[in-house]
Amino acid sequence: MKLKLLWISGLAMALQAGLPSQEKGRGEAEETIDSFLLPDPQGAGRPRLGMRGLLPGYESGNFQIKVGGYFDLEFRDQENAKKRFRAHRFVPLFEGQVSEKIRFQAEVEIEDGGELDIEFAHVDWELHERLALRTGIVLLPLGRLNLLHDSPIREFTDRPLVDTLVIPTTLRDAGVGIHGRLSPFGEDGPSLNFEGVLHGGFRGQDKDGSYLIDRSKGLRGSRSSGASPAGYKEYEDNNDGFGVTGRLSLRDPGYEVGLSFYRGAWDNTGDLALSMVALDAEFSPAALPSLGNSLFADWVFRFEGAMSNVERDAGARAGGVPGKIGGWYAEWGWKVPLGGEGKGLFEQGSRLTFLLRHGRVDLSGAGFERTTLGLNLRPNQDKTVFKLEYQWNRERGSAAGVANDALVLSVATYF
Repeated sequence: MKLKLLWISGLAMALQAGLPSQEKGRGEAEETIDSFLLPDPQGAGRPRLGMRGLLPGYESGNFQIKVGGYFDLEFRDQENAKKRFRAHRFVPLFEGQVSEKIRFQAEVEIEDGGELDIEFAHVDWELHERLALRTGIVLLPLGRLNLLHDSPIREFTDRPLVDTLVIPTTLRDAGVGIHGRLSPFGEDGPSLNFEGVLHGGFRGQDKDGSYLIDRSKGLRGSRSSGASPAGYKEYEDNNDGFGVTGRLSLRDPGYEVGLSFYRGAWDNTGDLALSMVALDAEFSPAALPSLGNSLFADWVFRFEGAMSNVERDAGARAGGVPGKIGGWYAEWGWKVPLGGEGKGLFEQGSRLTFLLRHGRVDLSGAGFERTTLGLNLRPNQDKTVFKLEYQWNRERGSAAGVANDALVLSVATYF
């Protein structure tokens, strides 16, 4: 582990020392690398490396490097558990503009102060102004939150249940795909965005034949990222089949609606298929200017739902594999601007956000439900956030009921 951390540190130092820097202002540097390959903050991609305010990159001819990242810290007071602080994530991010048409992006996640993993590492090759090839370790476009899951972006500390047990974020895999956008309604109208990936797929069975899909953790144990208990290596598929994941979204200022799908074999023989469909939506008053600019007009509504069908044989049924896994969440937030102008405690764009979320999942009879009230403070618009929330957690059906309501506080920031 120490060798891996030293390697990352050495890479960053080498980039800084070895690449000559050109004198540029922040605005000019941002404009230089702003192209189709720079991900859209509201779409399928990673927004941080395109945000203003990051450290200037290092450049040599057409080659450019940017280094950033994010960090979060949590405090949790949960029933039937010890109160604790958790240094949850420290996430360095790297982006290299290798040439005019080729860009490399990577995220290295260090979790709980020591567990190191590659969250994604992919190469984008711009084939056309509106189309790119992507290959590597890829975030799968299954739902919107899986693509935009960073702690400083999310309003709540914990991810929704549907994005933990049904779509097991962070969901990624080794593969190849394409992504792009169209303008069927004209350049000033809504954009149609698409992304598709061919990859190894869910690994629902281990080398010893045990099942990794169950009624307590849903699909979470069947992700290919991470070594399996009985011997599969990280991103090693358990059959000769492939998984296909895709997302199509319609987006305009004030709203986005996305439809995602997945299909692939999950068992060791490749005979049983897992299928999933997901719908996500986000809406704010910017979509309807007639709502005006009153204090109560600045709000946002989000929804995501997913349903999966797991084909089963007699062995899978006997092993407790659920046939249907589904869930949803709905979230509403009201934003109150604090009026900061860059002086004092609050910078320009700072705000308070009052939040309410409700979600539930069903794992073929075992049900989980969570209602959360929250409040967060963003003192510098979207870079840093302080979060406070209280969760009411409930179990239904065959799930064992436990006292697990929780008070959660956290801080997250980009750097």
